[in-house]
Amino acid sequence: MFRKKVREIRIPSEEPYKKVILNYLNKVLDTKSKFWTKQIKYQVQEKFPECLSEAEMDAKADYKFSSFDIYQLIEYFQKLTGVKMSNTALEELKANPHSFRFVSTDLRVSLIKLDII
Repeated sequence: MFRKKVREIRIPSEEPYKKVILNYLNKVLDTKSKFWTKQIKYQVQEKFPECLSEAEMDAKADYKFSSFDIYQLIEYFQKLTGVKMSNTALEELKANPHSFRFVSTDLRVSLIKLDII
């Protein structure tokens, strides 16, 4: 989803990419989002067929923040994408992972790392 949206933009400006990135990251952080109960499961199943059991695919099975550190996930996201978060944002995320939301000023986007230009 994230990569597809980034590839669709194709504009040499950081702002549209920041919007996509913010939307994606905040969806990952949103405890009320269907990201953890539906969306991610189908993406994982598509990439790795039959890796999830029926019980794991059940909409009631919720994985948000249950088996990993969200801070580590964001750190990994930074490594993979070249998107950098401000130190202040990362400190706030670490202190309050369940209520934190990214804003535009929290991000520094490298269009070269995103393979845009």
